[in-house]
This record gives sequence, structure tokens and C-alpha cells, in this order.
Amino acid sequence: MPSDPVLILGANGNLGKLITASLLTQKVPLVLFGHSSLPPASEGVKSIQGSLVANDPNLLEAVKGVGAVVHCASSRARLKEIDIDGTLALVDALKKQHSSVENLPRIIYISIVDVDKNPEYFYFKAKLDVENILIASGLPYTILRTAQWHPFIKFIADELLGLKDPSINTVSVPRGVDIRPLAIEEVAAKMVDLVLNDKAEGLLPDMVGPQFLSMEEAVAVYLHSQSRKVKLELYEPTAEEYPDTMFRAMTDNAVDPIDKNAYIVGHQTWEEYLGNPNSTFW
Repeated sequence: MPSDPVLILGANGNLGKLITASLLTQKVPLVLFGHSSLPPASEGVKSIQGSLVANDPNLLEAVKGVGAVVHCASSRARLKEIDIDGTLALVDALKKQHSSVENLPRIIYISIVDVDKNPEYFYFKAKLDVENILIASGLPYTILRTAQWHPFIKFIADELLGLKDPSINTVSVPRGVDIRPLAIEEVAAKMVDLVLNDKAEGLLPDMVGPQFLSMEEAVAVYLHSQSRKVKLELYEPTAEEYPDTMFRAMTDNAVDPIDKNAYIVGHQTWEEYLGNPNSTFW
């Protein structure tokens, strides 16, 4: 159990909220840092509003006295400012506040499987850049790369493929996109374990879900869970715009079969997620 406070960056985000809630139940002292909707300060909990950017004065305040940093902060719209320059500012702030090399806080960072294999996709490249910043920083670090989370796959189906519209009767699904969808709650639980074990572990084995599915199969299961009949038409994701750039990065993004000794494997299936009313939905 950490004795020094744990700083959670992106504490108001989808993953950060789950990590925060779990650590609060275990009475871990926390510093919560985010741009909005933070839990109120209470015994053992300090809330600081701010953004992970180079000139935010609250960042220096947030890192004071912390023993670990959970880095969940990210913005697809502000990748250079938040993810890259913000992480550089974080490293600089931690070194300024902790002059002794022996007492440098460890950083626990959430990343994505295969960011090193598909850096042509802008978001994967930014995540890889952040990984490299941490590796070169001299700070102790742990990096957990995970497969796509269940709520994100549902977002793809609803928003990017158009299934949010109940009147749709045909949908185009990208060909060649293979996934191992993963429960975000299990990702949060693993991140909490990494906080509690109180040591830096470098780059961990990839964390993936228990099922290997094509995007077509995942969409078909989703439609079945809603008792909907929609025709699926496969297409080649060749456009130079999002989301096709993302779909191409996700091509061959999952393997089957896997050596379970070489991966961290989750338990909840895609069907179980869709059938559970208590699941996390975005």
C-alpha cells in the first residue's frame, strides 16, 4: 500500500474515474487532477483542477509529495499539447519537486497494443511518443498496453458505423479489423494493482480480451443483443481520413491463438458486456 499520495491525471476521464473509485475504497491517499467534474476534496483526497499542459501552474502543485502518478490524461483533439508536451511538462515538474534520484515518483501509463507497429495512425504515434518520453525520462515507469475496451467498440458501432440510428437497415463494416475487446473495469483493476504493488515494472505484457473477433463478428453480436436485423456490407478502409486511418491501424491488431503466458488476458466477453445492464457505456 503506497504511503505517499498517488496523483491521478485524467481523474475525470472514463478510466480515471474507475481507478479513483477503487483506490478511494482502499483508503489510498490521492491527488486528483483534471479539467472538470472532480470529486470534492475530503480526508486523504486533494482535488486540483487543471490541464496537463506546459504552462499550467497547478501541475507543479499537483506533483508535490506524490509517490506515484497514474497517467490517464489524453486528448485526441489536442495530442501535441496534452499528450506529448503535457507529458514533457509532467516529467519536468516531477524532477523539480523531487531532487533526489532515489525518491523520484514512478509513472504508471496506459497505452494501446501495437502502437509501435502502426505509428502511421496519428493517435497511435502520439501514444508511442509518450511511451518514449517516459522511457527516456530517467523516472521509474510502468507501461500497460491494452486492447480496445468494450465501450469503445460500442462507440464504433453506434457512432462511426451509424447503428445509433434505429432506422438504418444496412451498415458498412471495415474489412480486416480484428480485435480482442476488453472490459474497461478489468483495465482499471489492473491499473489499481500496479499502484498497490509499489514498484516500477517497465513495459508489461499486452493486456487483451478473451475473445478474438473480426469487426464484422463484433457488430453482428451487438445487433443480436438488440434483436435487430441489419445487413452488413464489408468495405476496404482505404480513405485517408478518420476513421479509416484508425481501422487500418487496427488491421491485424489482434492475434489468435495467443500464448496466455505472454499476455495479460481479461475475462469478460463481448456478449457478457452487452448483456450486463451494469456495464460501462459511453
